[in-house]
Amino acid sequence: MRTSIALFFSLLFSSTALAINTISIPDLSADIGEQGVEVLVNFANDDSIGGYQLDLKFENTVMSLSSVEAVNRSAHGTFASNSPFVDQERIIWFGLEGNALVPILPGDEEVLRFTFNVLSNATPGDYALHLLAVVLSDVNGNEIEAEVQDGVITI
Repeated sequence: MRTSIALFFSLLFSSTALAINTISIPDLSADIGEQGVEVLVNFANDDSIGGYQLDLKFENTVMSLSSVEAVNRSAHGTFASNSPFVDQERIIWFGLEGNALVPILPGDEEVLRFTFNVLSNATPGDYALHLLAVVLSDVNGNEIEAEVQDGVITI
Protein backbone atom coordinates (compact mmCIF):
# COMPACT_ATOMS: atom_id res chain seq x y z
CA MET A 1 0.00 0.00 0.00
CA ARG A 2 2.81 2.43 0.86
CA THR A 3 4.49 1.68 -2.45
CA SER A 4 1.24 2.41 -4.32
CA ILE A 5 0.76 5.73 -2.51
CA ALA A 6 4.39 6.72 -3.09
CA LEU A 7 4.08 5.79 -6.78
CA PHE A 8 0.85 7.78 -7.08
CA PHE A 9 2.41 10.95 -5.61
CA SER A 10 5.56 10.47 -7.64
CA LEU A 11 3.54 10.31 -10.87
CA LEU A 12 1.33 13.19 -9.79
CA PHE A 13 4.19 15.57 -9.08
CA SER A 14 6.34 14.50 -12.01
CA SER A 15 3.49 15.08 -14.49
CA THR A 16 2.74 18.53 -13.11
CA ALA A 17 6.40 19.47 -13.38
CA LEU A 18 6.37 18.99 -17.17
CA ALA A 19 6.54 22.24 -19.12
CA ILE A 20 3.49 23.23 -21.12
CA ASN A 21 3.90 25.21 -24.32
CA THR A 22 0.78 26.20 -26.24
CA ILE A 23 0.59 28.05 -29.54
CA SER A 24 -2.87 29.35 -30.35
CA ILE A 25 -4.90 31.63 -32.57
CA PRO A 26 -7.92 33.24 -30.87
CA ASP A 27 -11.18 33.14 -32.83
CA LEU A 28 -12.20 36.44 -34.41
CA SER A 29 -14.72 38.01 -36.74
CA ALA A 30 -14.47 40.45 -39.65
CA ASP A 31 -16.75 42.07 -42.20
CA ILE A 32 -16.78 41.58 -45.95
CA GLY A 33 -14.34 44.08 -47.46
CA GLU A 34 -12.73 44.91 -44.10
CA GLN A 35 -9.10 45.96 -44.32
CA GLY A 36 -6.36 45.48 -41.72
CA VAL A 37 -7.83 42.47 -39.90
CA GLU A 38 -5.30 41.25 -37.33
CA VAL A 39 -4.83 37.54 -36.73
CA LEU A 40 -2.68 37.10 -33.63
CA VAL A 41 -0.63 34.03 -32.74
CA ASN A 42 -0.18 33.58 -28.99
CA PHE A 43 2.63 31.68 -27.26
CA ALA A 44 1.88 30.49 -23.73
CA ASN A 45 5.24 28.91 -22.99
CA ASP A 46 6.89 27.54 -19.88
CA ASP A 47 10.17 26.87 -21.71
CA SER A 48 12.54 29.48 -23.13
CA ILE A 49 12.31 29.37 -26.93
CA GLY A 50 15.45 29.89 -28.99
CA GLY A 51 13.68 29.56 -32.35
CA TYR A 52 10.45 28.59 -34.04
CA GLN A 53 8.99 27.75 -37.41
CA LEU A 54 5.34 27.54 -38.36
CA ASP A 55 2.98 27.86 -41.29
CA LEU A 56 -0.38 29.63 -41.19
CA LYS A 57 -2.90 28.19 -43.65
CA PHE A 58 -5.89 30.41 -44.48
CA GLU A 59 -8.73 30.57 -46.99
CA ASN A 60 -7.34 32.72 -49.81
CA THR A 61 -10.71 32.95 -51.61
CA VAL A 62 -11.97 35.00 -48.63
CA MET A 63 -8.93 36.96 -47.46
CA SER A 64 -5.53 38.13 -48.67
CA LEU A 65 -2.41 38.51 -46.57
CA SER A 66 -1.19 42.08 -46.28
CA SER A 67 1.69 41.75 -43.78
CA VAL A 68 3.20 39.68 -40.99
CA GLU A 69 5.42 40.79 -38.13
CA ALA A 70 7.01 39.44 -34.98
CA VAL A 71 5.73 41.35 -31.93
CA ASN A 72 6.22 41.57 -28.16
CA ARG A 73 8.53 38.81 -26.89
CA SER A 74 9.64 37.89 -30.42
CA ALA A 75 10.09 41.46 -31.74
CA HIS A 76 13.86 40.99 -31.34
CA GLY A 77 15.84 38.35 -33.17
CA THR A 78 15.93 37.27 -36.80
CA PHE A 79 12.61 36.90 -38.60
CA ALA A 80 11.72 35.74 -42.11
CA SER A 81 8.50 34.84 -43.89
CA ASN A 82 7.59 33.48 -47.30
CA SER A 83 4.59 31.97 -49.06
CA PRO A 84 5.19 28.35 -50.14
CA PHE A 85 1.55 28.28 -51.36
CA VAL A 86 -1.02 31.00 -52.12
CA ASP A 87 -3.02 30.01 -49.04
CA GLN A 88 -0.11 29.57 -46.64
CA GLU A 89 2.55 31.75 -45.01
CA ARG A 90 5.73 30.26 -43.50
CA ILE A 91 7.47 31.97 -40.58
CA ILE A 92 10.99 31.28 -39.32
CA TRP A 93 12.32 33.08 -36.25
CA PHE A 94 15.38 32.64 -34.07
CA GLY A 95 16.58 34.75 -31.18
CA LEU A 96 19.88 35.86 -32.65
CA GLU A 97 20.57 39.48 -31.79
CA GLY A 98 24.05 40.50 -32.86
CA ASN A 99 26.30 37.71 -31.57
CA ALA A 100 23.99 36.78 -28.68
CA LEU A 101 21.15 34.28 -28.56
CA VAL A 102 18.23 35.99 -26.81
CA PRO A 103 15.34 33.54 -26.36
CA ILE A 104 11.64 34.16 -25.93
CA LEU A 105 11.32 33.88 -22.18
CA PRO A 106 8.42 32.05 -20.52
CA GLY A 107 5.16 33.99 -20.66
CA ASP A 108 1.76 34.29 -22.30
CA GLU A 109 1.14 36.84 -25.07
CA GLU A 110 0.96 37.38 -28.82
CA VAL A 111 4.24 36.92 -30.65
CA LEU A 112 3.07 37.14 -34.28
CA ARG A 113 0.65 39.47 -36.04
CA PHE A 114 -0.73 38.59 -39.47
CA THR A 115 -2.69 41.39 -41.15
CA PHE A 116 -5.33 40.42 -43.72
CA ASN A 117 -7.79 42.16 -45.99
CA VAL A 118 -11.18 40.46 -46.35
CA LEU A 119 -12.14 40.33 -50.02
CA SER A 120 -15.18 42.29 -51.17
CA ASN A 121 -16.61 39.14 -52.81
CA ALA A 122 -16.07 36.92 -49.73
CA THR A 123 -18.85 34.52 -48.84
CA PRO A 124 -20.01 34.83 -45.21
CA GLY A 125 -19.11 31.83 -43.06
CA ASP A 126 -16.59 30.32 -40.64
CA TYR A 127 -13.09 29.75 -41.98
CA ALA A 128 -10.29 27.84 -40.26
CA LEU A 129 -6.91 29.39 -39.50
CA HIS A 130 -4.59 26.36 -39.31
CA LEU A 131 -1.13 26.31 -37.74
CA LEU A 132 0.95 23.69 -39.56
CA ALA A 133 4.51 22.35 -39.38
CA VAL A 134 5.06 23.93 -35.96
CA VAL A 135 8.55 23.44 -34.55
CA LEU A 136 9.86 25.07 -31.37
CA SER A 137 13.52 24.83 -30.35
CA ASP A 138 15.29 25.59 -27.11
CA VAL A 139 18.48 27.66 -26.98
CA ASN A 140 20.53 24.52 -27.75
CA GLY A 141 18.51 23.69 -30.88
CA ASN A 142 16.62 20.80 -29.26
CA GLU A 143 12.97 20.45 -30.22
CA ILE A 144 10.42 21.52 -27.60
CA GLU A 145 6.99 19.92 -27.47
CA ALA A 146 4.01 22.21 -28.05
CA GLU A 147 0.24 21.98 -28.17
CA VAL A 148 -1.31 23.78 -31.14
CA GLN A 149 -4.78 25.36 -31.14
CA ASP A 150 -6.13 26.58 -34.47
CA GLY A 151 -8.49 29.52 -34.74
CA VAL A 152 -11.57 30.44 -36.76
CA ILE A 153 -12.43 33.68 -38.52
CA THR A 154 -16.12 34.40 -38.97
CA ILE A 155 -16.97 36.59 -41.96
